[in-house]
Amino acid sequence: MKFAYTSGSQPLAGYTIKRGVGVGGFGEVYFATSDAGKEVALKRVQRNLDVEVRGVTQCLNLKHSNLVALYDIKYDDLGEGWVVMEYVGGETLKEVLDRNPNGLPLDEVDAWFQAIAAGVDYLHDHGIVHRDLKPGNIFDDDGIVKIGDYGLSKFISCSRRSGQTESVGTFHYMAPEIGKGVYGKEIDVYALGIMLFELLTGRVPFEGESSQEIIMKHLTAEPDLRDLPQPYAEVIRRSLLKDPVKRYNNVSELLAGLKLQERDAAVTRSREAFVDASVTDAEQADKPPVTHYAPRRETIYITEENADSIVFGPVRESMAGPRSQSSQTASPTNPFGAVSVETLRQVSDVFPRPRVPASLKCVAVPLGMLLFVWMSQVLTPLGIMAGLAVLVCLGVRMLLLAVQKGGQGGVVSKRQLEQTAWESRARQQLASAHLSDRLSELTFSLLVGAGVAMGLASVTMLVIHGFGGVDEMANFTWFALSSVVAAWAVLLMSKFWEGGTGRQAVRRSTLAVTGVAVGLFAFASDQFLSVDFVRGPEVQQSILLQLYPSSLFGAEFHPNLSAYLFFFVGLLGLMRWWRQADPTRTSRLSLKCVFVATLWSLALPLPQPWGLMIAATTSTAVQLAAPWMRTEKRNEIREQMEVELV
Repeated sequence: MKFAYTSGSQPLAGYTIKRGVGVGGFGEVYFATSDAGKEVALKRVQRNLDVEVRGVTQCLNLKHSNLVALYDIKYDDLGEGWVVMEYVGGETLKEVLDRNPNGLPLDEVDAWFQAIAAGVDYLHDHGIVHRDLKPGNIFDDDGIVKIGDYGLSKFISCSRRSGQTESVGTFHYMAPEIGKGVYGKEIDVYALGIMLFELLTGRVPFEGESSQEIIMKHLTAEPDLRDLPQPYAEVIRRSLLKDPVKRYNNVSELLAGLKLQERDAAVTRSREAFVDASVTDAEQADKPPVTHYAPRRETIYITEENADSIVFGPVRESMAGPRSQSSQTASPTNPFGAVSVETLRQVSDVFPRPRVPASLKCVAVPLGMLLFVWMSQVLTPLGIMAGLAVLVCLGVRMLLLAVQKGGQGGVVSKRQLEQTAWESRARQQLASAHLSDRLSELTFSLLVGAGVAMGLASVTMLVIHGFGGVDEMANFTWFALSSVVAAWAVLLMSKFWEGGTGRQAVRRSTLAVTGVAVGLFAFASDQFLSVDFVRGPEVQQSILLQLYPSSLFGAEFHPNLSAYLFFFVGLLGLMRWWRQADPTRTSRLSLKCVFVATLWSLALPLPQPWGLMIAATTSTAVQLAAPWMRTEKRNEIREQMEVELV
């Protein structure tokens, strides 16, 4: 990537750019000199200017020997903002740890950590949380330890709910409560505990092969402190408690736990004590100068395999006070969820999920529908029992989750932690799309949905009855129209929801109300077309009459208005249809979703196999018609984030 300004440029009065040194989340960073010869780092703010300037302004008057100094904010002739800050020419703590994979000697650990803690304590005393403490942000400036990248830290105030950017945390140093947008000073205490562990051992306490695995270890696992000496082990244990209320109240209390002698806040140390014995002075001289943004002169990018950051939701208030019980014991376990997740994980390890081509899936849907029709005598009773079992499990699960949610407090849910960074960014882009673009996309989806539903209905009719007579044509026309309207209802509501996550209860209720309208349409179509279910595929009257009151059905087992309303309210209101229309879903067409919809429809009061045919057709039409982000688009979003996450 080329920088906007080359060596010798003077976009800002009084400063001459020497070279570009990195690309940050808000813009480019340059090494420059003033007219008087002072070396500085210039950050060109290209995105979120107001938020960036506000964050830096809060830190301009901070003066501490263990903090990288922020000098000023200036504007060029084009109105672009520039942050003028101290240029640090030393190496980072990350580079020191890379040279010492087994950790540092205890005296060096004390020197590094006490200086870091002094700087963080100063930030907390002035109401600022760093939020991104890690070895890459700790620098050696001629023997003085300094903390950088705190200019984007968020101010602790009552107005933290407004005008804030989304935070960028680092997986290995990220406190569990960050996923819910809780940013108190407790998260810095947690990060200090992680870094102290890394200083002693050369590695972080929670490692994994994926970001999700690392995050889940932060949420559930305990650090292995058996090989660490005291009092370090006890300090780390308390700093890494899952409940932020039980951690150290402040950095001073944490330092007191280490039982170190009081030292000056600006801890200096001899550079030779930190240089590996195998590195000669000549080799040191050959190394290029290092800034607090980049260890090399080249532009820095975070590749997919090295990416260790995640974007979370808006900042919310810090912890409001202690809770009555620990987060680890406050909520019951969900037995259905635990068993199902563990079982699926074990099965997937033995039988990896195959990649099924989309064309094969499209063929499998009508074939599956026909199989149900031909074997309805056997499959319908079994399907009804399975559907009722699913309903019972769903009810128990909802009750358990409701109780669990009430006792969670500040603990991050698994669902929130497993949401990936690119999905969050993708939803931002979807929400910011122009209204005309969204309407055009919705119109196209409605047309495709209608075409898919009509096509499936036609194929089913031709296979079962050929061209048939007028009665068969009426039945299948009703089936196609009902499926089209049901798919349209889901696509329409999902379009309004695609830019966010939302509450499931609200979405289910909305779809249930929409199901009333769909049921009214289906009943009106039935009356207009004079549908005769007895002439259609074989029905299972006896089972439905045992499950539902006979008042739902008229003469010759014909469903009345109440049966239609019951069917479509249950079909649309009790399933998470918005997931099938989510542009960030993992695949264009999920056969599992089609199967679940079909299974659930068997327990609803509509003569079979008409009910399952409507459910399967609706699910297929929704998935094929709803927008879906292709792999190229997903990779593009990830690449954009990699450039920003420095």
